[in-house]
Amino acid sequence: MKKKILLILILYIINGVSYGQSLLELKEQLLSESGLEKTQTQLKIANLLIDTDTKEALSYSQDALKTANSLKNTDLISNAELLNARAFLLLQKYKQAEESAKNAATIFNGKNKKNYAFTTSLLGDIYLKQSAYSDSYINFVNSYNTYINLADDKNAAYSAYSAGNIAEFMKKQEESIEWYKKAQTLFEKTGRQKDEIKTYITIGSIYNNYGNYLAAEDELKKAINKSIKYGLTSEQQKIESKLDIIQKNISSKERITTSYDKKIETEQKEYVQNIENQKAKSLVEIEKLSTENQLIELKIKAQQDDYNKKILEEQIERLKIEEDLQKEKTAKEKITLELQNEKLISEKKSIENQRLFIMLASLLLITILILIGFFIKRKNNIILQKKNNEIIKQKNEIEIKTKHISQSIDYAKRVQTAILPAWKKLEETFSNSFIYLRPKDKVSGDFFWFHKINDFVFIAAADCTGHGVPGAFMSIIMSNILDKVVKEQKYINPDKALEQASFELTNMVIERGYNLADFKDGMDIALLRINLKEMELVYAGAHNPTYIIRNNRLTELKPSKRSVNIILPENKLESFVSHNYKLEKTDKIYIFSDGFPDQKGGEKKTKFYYPPFRNYLLMTSQLPIEKQKEAFINKFEEWKGDEEQIDDVLIVGIEI
Repeated sequence: MKKKILLILILYIINGVSYGQSLLELKEQLLSESGLEKTQTQLKIANLLIDTDTKEALSYSQDALKTANSLKNTDLISNAELLNARAFLLLQKYKQAEESAKNAATIFNGKNKKNYAFTTSLLGDIYLKQSAYSDSYINFVNSYNTYINLADDKNAAYSAYSAGNIAEFMKKQEESIEWYKKAQTLFEKTGRQKDEIKTYITIGSIYNNYGNYLAAEDELKKAINKSIKYGLTSEQQKIESKLDIIQKNISSKERITTSYDKKIETEQKEYVQNIENQKAKSLVEIEKLSTENQLIELKIKAQQDDYNKKILEEQIERLKIEEDLQKEKTAKEKITLELQNEKLISEKKSIENQRLFIMLASLLLITILILIGFFIKRKNNIILQKKNNEIIKQKNEIEIKTKHISQSIDYAKRVQTAILPAWKKLEETFSNSFIYLRPKDKVSGDFFWFHKINDFVFIAAADCTGHGVPGAFMSIIMSNILDKVVKEQKYINPDKALEQASFELTNMVIERGYNLADFKDGMDIALLRINLKEMELVYAGAHNPTYIIRNNRLTELKPSKRSVNIILPENKLESFVSHNYKLEKTDKIYIFSDGFPDQKGGEKKTKFYYPPFRNYLLMTSQLPIEKQKEAFINKFEEWKGDEEQIDDVLIVGIEI
């Protein structure tokens, strides 16, 4: 796996593609590009998404392939085809993966041998997934030969190891061992110590499965020596456990005939046939030959006689061993049967006694349980009746309290609606605008505020501490403070207005006799002053920013890092700062609370977060303003899904 990641990085570096940018930056960049630049950016996005969102990555790489084909740019075509092959492989669409990889390999074969070697290795994996072992084997061998010609020993080692693995699947043990030994040599040469030791273990396992236990033992001993040499003690312990199994196989007296034994037996038969084919002549025939030929024939006859003698001795020895083993086995079976018989008799008596005891004990226990059950049931019925009466009483009380609470919340909603500014005032001033307010409960701690003085229009989106009824009453208090500061006291500079609002809240708490240190409530706010005549915007914010979109680019006016809350003498607070911005027609302005970005949802149940929120603003900013509101409503519902709403949500959008 490490090999493939490394090669893909090399592949894209060779083709001049950089991946230093974030996914969000690349997607924003894509909106303003076309042709060659757009295709390169699509390939970057596809590469970043390939392991996390394979389907989306495939969509980008397929779009890139279409453009690359129209441009007839073979570098981009080969990169796109390779990304398609990787995506199809991850999505288990092996035929499409095979076609794309073949297309990429055809281009790389004539232009870039290193990329060609990687692509044939990828084809080997694709064919392996389809159990097309022969095609897989051919591609890994092709990849190995190409890497060898390029003197790339490291990647040649991995291709050789894969070829050995496929040969093992194809039941070609000897060919598999040859490939593993090639990989072993290259791993040692390139310093891949763990891979080298792993290859020794793999070869040993093949020898063990084949029945050549001595060769298996030899390979594992080499692996142990290498692990000691490299100081890999953990690897040494694993190998020793495998070596114990092989040594048990070697010492087993009743070992079955293995594939290796069958091979040796076949070779011996062929040797016998060769000797028999020589047809040793009789002594009478030998006497008639010349002295030189007599020596040759006598030597042949001596060899055959010696061999026949050995065969006879081996047969006699084998029969004797089998006879001894059979006698020993019969004696053991006889002793075992006698012991089992005695055990069965003893167990039978014990079982009969146990049955009698269990029957008596069970009868007594059943009688006791019946009596206990009767008394418990009677007692439980009395307790249950009392609990049922209590539950009915509590249910009635809860229903009454719930009704009162619901009536109180409805009343709070009517009070909040009556006191806070009507949304129609915004529509009268800005025909292209919207307010999206979704309270967590019936009433909201988030509120919209509006006021107009001469040429100045004041607009605010505020988020008070808490939500529900407490948040709603805090919103009424803070709305009244804004009315007092801006309407009565004429603080028309947003930064000064927010400073004065903090001062007024502090005075209100002092006048009512509360301890300032105990009062934690306040609000976060984005406050705008817009002069439509001079086309000028002045903004100050407490934690909440303002976003302005012009020509599909988003500008952020950043807030002060503090809230509008109690001013304590010992606390040194950051001063509120105003930002001036020159407006143009069709500018779109957005102020909001943190309810939407902080909402949890999606597949991973995480927050929506601000970067995706800004990105969604940009994506929907081309829509008419009323359609954009619908888009936000639908997106919030889609993201939230079955999750609980965390906070009140408020978004205000204005088009100049």
